[in-house]
Amino acid sequence: MIKTIESMKKATLTPKTIDEDIIKDILCSVGTLDDKIYTRDQYFLVGGIGVQGYLPTSCRRPTSDVDLAIMKPMNYEEFKLFSRLPFEYLNDLGYSVKTKKRSRVYSLDISNNEDSCILEFSRRNPENYKGMRKILERELENSRKKIVEERDSTYRVCSPEDLVVPKLMRSIHAMNRDYNLGTELSELSNLSERTIKSRLKKIGELRRELQENPLSYETMEELRFISDTYDIRVLSELVGFNEAYLNIAAKDWDVITFPSNSRDFLIRNLLPIINL
Repeated sequence: MIKTIESMKKATLTPKTIDEDIIKDILCSVGTLDDKIYTRDQYFLVGGIGVQGYLPTSCRRPTSDVDLAIMKPMNYEEFKLFSRLPFEYLNDLGYSVKTKKRSRVYSLDISNNEDSCILEFSRRNPENYKGMRKILERELENSRKKIVEERDSTYRVCSPEDLVVPKLMRSIHAMNRDYNLGTELSELSNLSERTIKSRLKKIGELRRELQENPLSYETMEELRFISDTYDIRVLSELVGFNEAYLNIAAKDWDVITFPSNSRDFLIRNLLPIINL
């Protein structure tokens, strides 16, 4: 129920790309984490905004939040200390900024008279972090620095390979629940400007459906699947992957390395030149 309520809140937000000022401001605030010893090299960007940083404007899929992976466990008070620099940076720009404790993340809820967005920080207790530590350290080591477009600031984002792996894993699980979702992928086999516009239009339509009915699990599941598979295919076509590193990253997740109908179908359609 908590997860549903949080998803409902996100569904009410207007999705955005990194071409918009509020996202650029948030990315600049994220860059301040490199300014202090206790936050430096302790984060990297993941999720939809991370994907957008590798793509041209015409291919960017709007999303409702900015996601950070954090390299240490934190309680709520530690999160407020960790996020102090981004908080102050955005507050100084005139945004209303509120810290929140959610079921799986901590967040800064950011708004002004015209717009709003959520900056999410991964939330892990010491035991959970211990289980994820080697994966996070590998992802940090392979992350990259990006320049905030039209701004004098940088942020750290995980590699295209590490962006794709969790999306592929979620897509496999989704198809295991409903194999018919795979019918949505036929359009992606021949990626073109027309295909990209069609996919982005479909994603926009599903978002509007979810705004009208935030409790629709089916719409939420389809939107996530369409969005994840779009990201995988576009990154594969326009950016490309280091196949050796993609295989290393995939080995951390059994659902990707063990053959199954869903797994094989998705790899064949989304990563046609990759041997996983």
